[in-house]
Amino acid sequence: MLGVGPYPEPGQEDPDLLNAGKEPVTELLGTSYFSSADSFAMVRGGHVDLTILGAFQVDQEGNLANWTIPGKVVKGMGGAMDLVAGARRVVVTMEHAARDGRPKILTQCTLPLTGRRCVDLVVTEMAVLRVVKEGLLLAEIAPDTTLEAVRKATGAPLLVAPDLVTMQYKLNYAKASDVKLLIERAVLTQRGNVEVDERSNMVIVKDVQETLDELKPLLADLDKPEPQVEIEAQILQTNRD
Repeated sequence: MLGVGPYPEPGQEDPDLLNAGKEPVTELLGTSYFSSADSFAMVRGGHVDLTILGAFQVDQEGNLANWTIPGKVVKGMGGAMDLVAGARRVVVTMEHAARDGRPKILTQCTLPLTGRRCVDLVVTEMAVLRVVKEGLLLAEIAPDTTLEAVRKATGAPLLVAPDLVTMQYKLNYAKASDVKLLIERAVLTQRGNVEVDERSNMVIVKDVQETLDELKPLLADLDKPEPQVEIEAQILQTNRD
């Protein structure tokens, strides 16, 4: 399916429209369908410029483990192995460490590999790491952390870019109506910041300081029928404490 839209409204789910994670989705205008054979031909033929995947582990050589954890039941490896082998650029988005604090970015992956030396870039809530010949290069760091904290959370040596910069957040939402409702509620209750729960992919609004008048341009943008709405973190500060 080419042209995947946002999640459907409650009660509007179509059981025939599911993404790779078995979640209901919708169609965008101009959506096209093709067979699995055609899909894999696109990937294996080198026609995919960029793929973005999650990961259980990534190591300093750019090896990726994201399809199974030994001892746990999995539905299958899906198309991840083909994607990392066929795409021209591979970007991994993941949490920097496991829930128990163990590093997920390592000198060497310990889980079964999805691909070898395939990762170009790793983006976490703490940093942006580039995989270079010498290892992992810290290119960007989150504004709410420190270099020492990133090193401590990483299970591999880090090279620090001479032009290290602070990460600029953009929060992406598939359902503009939900975000608008959350913002309006936060403004009416005079509560604070926007918090992102990455585990559940939910957005929680707390303590917004802006007045409703200041947010009107943003709310107007949210009314536009776009599949995704980008909100600058400078407008809605992300609280990750």
